[in-house]
Amino acid sequence: MKNRHNVKTITLITVVIAAAAMLGSCAYFNTLYNARKTYGEAEKLRENKEGEVDRNLKEKYNEVITKCSNIIRDYPNSKWVDDAIFLMGQSLVRQGEYDKGIRKFIELTTNFPESGYVPLSIYWLATANYEKGEYNQALLYTKRFLDTYPKHKMRFEVMFLAGDISLALEDYEGALAYYSRVATESGNKKHKEEATLRSAELYYQMKDWTEAAASYESVLGKGMDWNIRYTVSLSLAQCYTHLGRCAEAKELCDGLLKEITTTKEKPAVMLGRAASLECMDSLQAALREYKVIASSFPRSNYSAEAYFNLGVIYHEKLDSLQQAQQAYAKVSNESASSEFAAIALQRSGSLKRLIELQEGSGENEGEEGRAEKRFLAAEIQLTRLNETDLALDNYKSVVDSFPLTSYAPLAAYAIGWIYRMEKKDTTRAVEAFTSLIRGYPISPQARGALYEVGLLGEEALSNQLEAYVDSAVADTARIAHEKDRIKAEASSMAASSLDSSLTSPAVTESVKAPADSIGVKADSIGAEQSPPGPTAADSIGTAKKTAVDTTFAPSREKIRRDTTYPTGGRADTSSVRKPVRPPEVKRGLSGSVSGPETSAGREDR
Repeated sequence: MKNRHNVKTITLITVVIAAAAMLGSCAYFNTLYNARKTYGEAEKLRENKEGEVDRNLKEKYNEVITKCSNIIRDYPNSKWVDDAIFLMGQSLVRQGEYDKGIRKFIELTTNFPESGYVPLSIYWLATANYEKGEYNQALLYTKRFLDTYPKHKMRFEVMFLAGDISLALEDYEGALAYYSRVATESGNKKHKEEATLRSAELYYQMKDWTEAAASYESVLGKGMDWNIRYTVSLSLAQCYTHLGRCAEAKELCDGLLKEITTTKEKPAVMLGRAASLECMDSLQAALREYKVIASSFPRSNYSAEAYFNLGVIYHEKLDSLQQAQQAYAKVSNESASSEFAAIALQRSGSLKRLIELQEGSGENEGEEGRAEKRFLAAEIQLTRLNETDLALDNYKSVVDSFPLTSYAPLAAYAIGWIYRMEKKDTTRAVEAFTSLIRGYPISPQARGALYEVGLLGEEALSNQLEAYVDSAVADTARIAHEKDRIKAEASSMAASSLDSSLTSPAVTESVKAPADSIGVKADSIGAEQSPPGPTAADSIGTAKKTAVDTTFAPSREKIRRDTTYPTGGRADTSSVRKPVRPPEVKRGLSGSVSGPETSAGREDR
């Protein structure tokens, strides 16, 4: 009887212990379950807010972190600890606490190497570093994942992430390779469409219109979500415009305009339609469309772009500088934040100055003044308006019409630079630089031209021309020295003549006589006396007017230029081309024009 009682007691204790253990297990499992549920709610809320983390969302992630911390603290030996660490790391990253989140994922991969969360932790390590801006480190984690888990179900998400990281590193080929892998290897239709779209957008950024159009065409379909179809159709229309497929671009835009139901979607399509009309050379129709956009959507980026495009048509296709200048001037007033505002302001100022130069009276101006206006007009056309051919014509006009002015060697250098850098015509560039050196051998630009000839691979010619320049500089220095010697001798003779006259007896006795009876005019004392006959300069044939100070002969080490050229074109509104710095070339200008810098002596980009 006693034994039976003991057995019942032991059984009861065992049941109590088991129940207690079960209750404890249920407690932390419920805590983990609630943490997961809260995290899921937070993710849905985040998706609706398009990734923005507000106060309410942050509180939910904080709730998840608190629950997971309690599990790790109260049940350190639980089989759910790795779950809690992983969920905690995700919430920290979502809050922007990247370093803390990274530490949690590293803790999990280090302390729980057999956990099923290790591959996911590596993915999140890549994500956290990417969002933190540590792109190289992030890319290393994606490669580690793909090398270690090549068949993991998350591999395509990792490939997308690797493509985005490569894009952030400006490795466009690498990004395309990752997107292409997804499109090729994944059997998931959504994966394929997403990969193709990302490739299309990348081709679009690279201005590879053909590949971009092909990618957009491959995913465009009636079954697509309207927002995606709207974006893809608009981008495809722009590709068609760039490719000269103008009618197809207009057709796409017309189709979109029929389907649009909200006002905010309309102006972008109207801009695309106007561009297609411009592409078709229906300039008056394009002008009307742009004006409608500007009046219908005032004080917006759309009206700013419309005015910019009006300026381009007036300037580049209708040659109406006045109307172009007025259109460009309105861009920044419509939207100072527009991507077109800065370049429009620059073009407006440049055109205004160009109009002033063209309208300025030149009847009573000397050759130097007329040469200056022509040269400055060319500078504006080249460096501000991207009108290379018009600038080239004006530079040639300066050299041909005003060869003895200080602007001639500057313009001659600009001609050579245009042929080398803009036209990519090596032969004509060498001819232009050679002509400069032979025509103006003692000018600073001659040294710069020597440098350019050498860069173009004409070493033998460069050496020959260098000898020519050195000889001219030596002759100039000798002539200057001879002039100084003659001047000094003349002054010395005048002074000696005066002294001998004043100390002679005749002068002593007639000291009260008028000053001019001495035989020396008062205003001639100390004046320069030139010997009869041709001067040394005349005898060598170099007495004609030169373009620059002939006593200045800079060393090649000092000859450098510092001119910056903005990139032309309508699409590229921010980037600036900066040349490599060759030997400095003295500009020869003294306060020329507000706006563009001089181009003479410009260097490689």
